[in-house]
Amino acid sequence: MARSDLLGIQIHRSRPPERRKDQYYLYRLADVNTFPTYFAPNIRYFMDESFFRAWEIRKSMTTTELVRTDVPNMVFEDCLVFLEVGLAQDIISQLFPADKRTLTPSCCKFVNLTLAVRRLTTYKGPDHFSLAGASVQAIFSFFGPYLSQAIDESKLREWEKETGQLETTDCVEVQLRDPTSRHGILKLRIGWGPGYQLVNSLYI
Repeated sequence: MARSDLLGIQIHRSRPPERRKDQYYLYRLADVNTFPTYFAPNIRYFMDESFFRAWEIRKSMTTTELVRTDVPNMVFEDCLVFLEVGLAQDIISQLFPADKRTLTPSCCKFVNLTLAVRRLTTYKGPDHFSLAGASVQAIFSFFGPYLSQAIDESKLREWEKETGQLETTDCVEVQLRDPTSRHGILKLRIGWGPGYQLVNSLYI
């Protein structure tokens, strides 16, 4: 093959994977007073509408387990942020284009149900439903400057740009217990640097 032909070949990296759960350090107990630095008013409003946060507010708690951050044990790989939110259907309408609002069931989970007649029945169904492909344009106004930049610095977002996925991103995902649920979890994939700063500032 001629050198000119070799120069025309584009080599694309494979999609950056997520690690197994046991390959992350998990951070859970966050200081609510640090939230304004990292979370825009819009996302804080939806977090306050979550079932769990409503209970914490009634107890006048200044710490919360509303935000979980998973930091990989491999340096410079993407961090994962999980935010418990309320008004999940409103979030979907704000963040996801109309053609991206089809919820996907998770891999099936088996639940054993003991019946009154002591027979054992196995039920097979999804553990949760998820939605990915958020509008890149909507992310800044929804999440604010810090999280928007953190998402943009992720390895996944870098890969998406390389492969021409410019208008939407899988770095933002919604997880619901069922398709009509009012409460859910926002899962964000962010760069290692912003994630490291987040855990050093946010957690007790």
